[in-house]
Amino acid sequence: MNATTDLTDVYKESLAKLNRGIAIIDKAQVIVRDEFETLSTETTVRWTMLTSATVSLPGGNKAELTRDGKKLILQVDEPARIELKTWPTNPPHDYDAPNPGTTLVGFEVTLPANAKTALTVRLIPENAANKVQQKVRPLLQWPH
Repeated sequence: MNATTDLTDVYKESLAKLNRGIAIIDKAQVIVRDEFETLSTETTVRWTMLTSATVSLPGGNKAELTRDGKKLILQVDEPARIELKTWPTNPPHDYDAPNPGTTLVGFEVTLPANAKTALTVRLIPENAANKVQQKVRPLLQWPH
């Protein structure tokens, strides 16, 4: 089961093209894949997810999200060398709605000018962590 969408209009000031796909694989994990084409200048992209779970960062491309005794692993497959981080969700302005008990978890990556690249993130429940992970195909090869 999957869905894809073209988000180019939302990011047209920063990117030439952006497509996002989300899939449930083997009823065991979720894949989020973003495929980018950059403009004629270098671009920094921040990928984040809002969570009310407790986030621990064991290092590199994985984060562990724990809530109510359950654990979810956020794993970045592409790009291969990133460092996951957290950011607070305190509202920057007094008119912004607060998000108490939440954290942003994600990463930033700098993409070269005139490049085509992809970001692939897996959300893996703890009980599926030891299952063999399929290679994630480009969005054009996803079933319709």
